[in-house]
Amino acid sequence: WLRRATAELRLNRYREALGSLKCGVACPGSKALSELLPLITECEAALYNERDSEAPDSAAGRIERFKGDGNTCFGQGNYGHAILFYTRALYHRAMMEGTDEAIVLSNRAGAFLGLALAAEAQADAAASAELDPRWAKPLVRAGQAAIMLDDVKAAYSHYAKARERDEHYKNACDGVGSCLRLIREWETTAASKRWGRFYADRQRSRGGTRIWALSDVYFDQHGVPEWCKSLSSSFFRDDVLMLAGNLADSLPQLRFALTVLKSKFRRIFYVPGNHDLWVRRATLSSIIKGEKVKNEQRDMVDSIAKLLEILQLCDELGVETAPAEVAAGVFVVPMFSWYSRDFVPQERRREMASERDADTKTTIDQWIKWPFPCGSDDAWKFFMKMNTPALFATLKAKANFEQFTDEKAVVITMTHFLTRSDLAIDWTIPGIWDYVGCEGLDEQIRSLGASAHVYGRACIGPQKRVLDGLTYVHNYIGSTEKHRPNMAPFCIFDRGALAP
Repeated sequence: WLRRATAELRLNRYREALGSLKCGVACPGSKALSELLPLITECEAALYNERDSEAPDSAAGRIERFKGDGNTCFGQGNYGHAILFYTRALYHRAMMEGTDEAIVLSNRAGAFLGLALAAEAQADAAASAELDPRWAKPLVRAGQAAIMLDDVKAAYSHYAKARERDEHYKNACDGVGSCLRLIREWETTAASKRWGRFYADRQRSRGGTRIWALSDVYFDQHGVPEWCKSLSSSFFRDDVLMLAGNLADSLPQLRFALTVLKSKFRRIFYVPGNHDLWVRRATLSSIIKGEKVKNEQRDMVDSIAKLLEILQLCDELGVETAPAEVAAGVFVVPMFSWYSRDFVPQERRREMASERDADTKTTIDQWIKWPFPCGSDDAWKFFMKMNTPALFATLKAKANFEQFTDEKAVVITMTHFLTRSDLAIDWTIPGIWDYVGCEGLDEQIRSLGASAHVYGRACIGPQKRVLDGLTYVHNYIGSTEKHRPNMAPFCIFDRGALAP
């Protein structure tokens, strides 16, 4: 029908061409339907110029006629004919109000969805959303199309933006919820691929493996890029680096940091910190300070959207965010985390902080935005549940290893936030204790029988500390005023043995 309609148009037989196009769009499961759209537009142009007697003469009349016919076909489930009528109406888009064009495009997107033509549906829905920035429905349709295309990152962004436009729109809220479940359970194609390197190094000798720890690099601070570049490209080339978060505020700087560090080490495991998940925009304060701030709020609706961008960036660069066996029986387990407000008990606050500061509340992470009803109080629960697949996979692999050898498995876990309230924090900052850790994380790492745990966030205290038989490692770079002499990655596993 495509070829026949093309020939009829070239022969100026426009009514016959329209008939062929109607037959073409009605073909079940036609993947060539998008190729018919230019022909439908060309046919409508010709019929309008010839004052076709079967439709009104005026553009406004034809728009209303074809919109109505399209809606009727859509309601009957005749999506192919609905697309034909909507396309004929859109030929006259110059005569439409922006909201009217948005409605027609959104309806055509719905018809494309009905035929499982996801790419075409997403394009129409996105165009509709731009034309009417207050209408949520086209963004929901864009989200549905993205799910069909197996692009959960795009789907989440569309659904979240739709919910911003109309927080009571059920389809938008349900879409956000379904995406969050897929992310939390690692049930996306991108997440599945991250597990592909779990056993890549299982034959590698422990004796040839070194694992280093680093956190809170703050790559956008003065002097840090130069320090990262100065690391030896030969000394670490067969080694593993565990990066415990807070690399950079913006995605471009994060890419730069990971690219530089990836060029130094064989494998890098990374978990995002609170600064990494900021979604910033330029403010009067940042302009006065002369800060170069990328406006990420235009592209990312919240911190989950930023997280998905970061995970995609890591996939592109070969930086790992899932657990893996980096040598025979040696497991590195990056774990996602966020802080809970009750992490530090009230008694310890009164003991360690001044009496005046013990009950102080402060605001940190103003650039963090969560899609959860209770914000940060739900975020730590989300991330702990997100760790469940990693825990199960590591426990199973560890048991399999120990079943066939006398050697004990070595498990090294990593979070950005603190896992115990008796680890050092800077008590001179009033209210900081509400933003530093999550008690439940320690239960998770101990359930694995971890030999060592790497963490970030605190930027204070010793590099290594043993508590209840578990070694805690905190090797930070920190902001410029916290830089120390002889800063370097800290070796926690050296050719078969944990650091003493």
